[in-house]
Amino acid sequence: MENLTRLSLQNNPLTTETLAPIQNLQHLEILNIYNTQVDNKIFDYLLKIKSLKKVFLWDTQISPAEIKAQGSFLGAIEIISGYN
Repeated sequence: MENLTRLSLQNNPLTTETLAPIQNLQHLEILNIYNTQVDNKIFDYLLKIKSLKKVFLWDTQISPAEIKAQGSFLGAIEIISGYN
């Protein structure tokens, strides 16, 4: 799994803690975790994945304000949140 580039985990009762291992997927480019129970701590893991380009992140425990606040820290990672 270390060469995985795309991971779709949407529509699952996953939490941030259960997703901790994703930070070790150093080739991951696209992560789909919408409709999960992740919270804003997920950003700590996302920042460790240097190859990450896009994250689908709506319908989670993260508010639009939290997503917007993290935007400057995430750099080139595109966050698809469903919020304008």
